[in-house]
Amino acid sequence: ESPAAETAPCAAPTNVQRRQQRTANVPNQTMGNPSLRAARQSLPVLSHRAEILGAIVQNQVIIVEGETGCGKTTQVAQYIVENAADNGTPCSVVCTQPRRISAISVAERVSDERGEPIGGSVGYAVRLEKKSGPST
Repeated sequence: ESPAAETAPCAAPTNVQRRQQRTANVPNQTMGNPSLRAARQSLPVLSHRAEILGAIVQNQVIIVEGETGCGKTTQVAQYIVENAADNGTPCSVVCTQPRRISAISVAERVSDERGEPIGGSVGYAVRLEKKSGPST
């Protein structure tokens, strides 16, 4: 008969820094930038707003497919934020882009459309460059 092996309880490493979990905030309701309102309303994705928000409520993952320039990137994120603000629901939306310039351009466009400065509720992080704030 072999002797029973003793096992020591697992201990968490002490030198590992844990990343602090950010909590989502209820987004601010904004009037948006009046000069960009017509441009937002002319985008094809607007006619699918209710359908997209309904799909998000019903599903864990959705795929939005559309032509370049139809508003997938800038508008769908805003629909989610606007819906959360209307309902008082904490919300955090992350939009990834394949290139640095795309990430910054999208963040700048969305902040312009919301009528807020970059680094408020809309920000970006690309490599070592980051513009964000407590409500981002």
